[in-house]
Amino acid sequence: MTNELIRGAVYLPARAYNHYQQWRDYNPAEAERDLGFAASVNLNALRLWVSYHHWLEDAAHLEASFRHFVDTAQKYGIRILPVLFEQCGIEPTPEALVDTHPKTGMCIKSPGSSITDDSGAWGKAIDFTMWFVDKFGADARLLAIESMNEPITVEELAFAREITQQLKQHADLPVTLGIVGGIHSLVYYGNWDLDIFQFHMNFPASTTAMEEALREAQGYKTRTGNRPIWLTEWQRVRPSGTGWGNDALTDAELGPDLASLAPLIHHYEISNFFWSLMLKPAYLPPQRAKGTFNGLFHEDGTVWSLADARAVSGNPDLMLEERKVLPDWFTQVNAE
Repeated sequence: MTNELIRGAVYLPARAYNHYQQWRDYNPAEAERDLGFAASVNLNALRLWVSYHHWLEDAAHLEASFRHFVDTAQKYGIRILPVLFEQCGIEPTPEALVDTHPKTGMCIKSPGSSITDDSGAWGKAIDFTMWFVDKFGADARLLAIESMNEPITVEELAFAREITQQLKQHADLPVTLGIVGGIHSLVYYGNWDLDIFQFHMNFPASTTAMEEALREAQGYKTRTGNRPIWLTEWQRVRPSGTGWGNDALTDAELGPDLASLAPLIHHYEISNFFWSLMLKPAYLPPQRAKGTFNGLFHEDGTVWSLADARAVSGNPDLMLEERKVLPDWFTQVNAE
């Protein structure tokens, strides 16, 4: 099933700033609404994080919430790519977990550096992995299980590899890893026994740069025994730079422009997930500080850009109401 063409998006609810908040505050009606939005633009998959920290405090609630989400997604013909752990973000302090201020609420590391950097502290994280495998490790409504998103340091890579191996040994689903960087990064993971390879290319400088990566992905596939290669994060063309360093971005480059890349990605027929389904302030601190926001749908079902909605759906005649106005809850706090 992993060779089917995936047209997906990354998903966090509009006002959840991290995966802990997504599951602690899980709202079935909101989930049903957002899955309907995804289906309306012909998506067949969503990539989202499970919450280790919410599991620690209420495993039963996490199970019930995740099961409801998967059940509802199935009704819309949408499959789920769950991510167990996250390297990106800030440390998961009690304050960071619950911060919902649009300026300071951020993505959080999971399980956090104090655990990933100490192999003697991995036990609970492995328990969480086995819990997820027990509950959902053979659920065909999941596309695969992603062990961790974007591990970078030696310690993070060691942790991610252990979780990957646990999944390979015990889950009945394909196993994958969120790989930071472009397609060239895949060469370092050839011996990880991954069932699906990933690469991320959020802000290429041009369509030419993205096309080069897509062509390289096609070539690299022959070196992986024809295992799938998915583009699991992409956003827009940014000629001024990625925005991760000291790049000075124009105002026009701060918002979404999925239409700048979607036709090219669809042309190459690569399974992909754009960032993100819901219109939100940027996930990561460096982008947030620059004023980046991303996504497609407002909470009322209008879209930031009709051109983006048509591009990702593949339907040039799609009719949705466009509203290029940031939500009050975000703009009001920016005026403080």
